[in-house]
Formats: sequence, C-alpha cells, structure tokens
Amino acid sequence: LTRAYFALLLLDLVQEKPARDACEMYGLTNGAIEKLQKDASQFAGFVTVFCNKLNEPNLELLFAQFQDRLIFGVERVLLELINNVPTAKPAIARILFNVGWESVEQVAKATEEEIRTHLTEANYSSDATCTILAHRISTEATEAFLHIKAMEKARLIGGGGVGRGPCTPSS
Repeated sequence: LTRAYFALLLLDLVQEKPARDACEMYGLTNGAIEKLQKDASQFAGFVTVFCNKLNEPNLELLFAQFQDRLIFGVERVLLELINNVPTAKPAIARILFNVGWESVEQVAKATEEEIRTHLTEANYSSDATCTILAHRISTEATEAFLHIKAMEKARLIGGGGVGRGPCTPSS
C-alpha cells in the first residue's frame, strides 16, 4: 500500500500539481516529498544506465526522460525547454509553453520584449526581474538552438546514432 501511495504522489508531481498541495493531501512535509522525488529520480537513473548496458536505446531514453520529469516535477512536453535553457525553470518553461513556444527553436525566434511581456503578464516577478530573465532566456535559447542544429548536422554527416544529452530534443 505504501508503494501505491508514493506512486500516486509522484504521479501528482510529474503532472505539475503544486508540492504544497501534495504536502496537504498526503500529510507529508516538503522535505519528505523532495527526498521521495530525489530517490525515485535516482532509481530511474539506475534503470537508465541498466538499459544502456543492455543496449536498449529506446528504453534508456524513456527512463532518462522520466528521471528528468521526477527531478523537475513537470510533464514531458516541458523537458526540451528545461534541459536546454538553464534559466527556464519549470514555472518559466510552463509560461513559455502556454503562450505557444513549445520548442527551443520557437523561444529562440521570440524577441526579448515578447518573452518579457509574457513573463510579466503571468505575474512571474517584478518588471525589472522579468527584463533580466527575458535577456537570459533569449540568449540561452539562441545558443541552445544553434548547438542543436550543429549536432543534427554532425549526426547527418557522421551517421551518428541516437544520443541523449542536454541539447537533444525530447520529441
């Protein structure tokens, strides 16, 4: 029963339900939930390595993405932004995704002003902070997009296989 209870809690977290709501719902402290998240993520990491040793790249990618989802407490659709744009923490990635920027490429094509406007409209932080964040996000997204394109080109030229790294698109 305890495993099922914790599985439901982790499911709530990866579906982006707020941790404070989970604390109340499951009667746990924030620290206990963070430890469970860390432990589950670590286990998913072990399974990822195991799949790699078995030469199962599809399962490896599946568990690697799930590991990231457990760490950040987000749905899969946000992983590309979170993994490639360091400033795009889960809340920021959700704001960007909700305005229609679902990929690093789309964020890279947006102007700093557009990003700032959306962060401000979402009441993410003060206007000055949103301006600074917009600059960082724009710069990081552009760099990540250029890196992804270079990796894709190198893969086409070199005939490389499936890879997983911070700049590999998750879709």
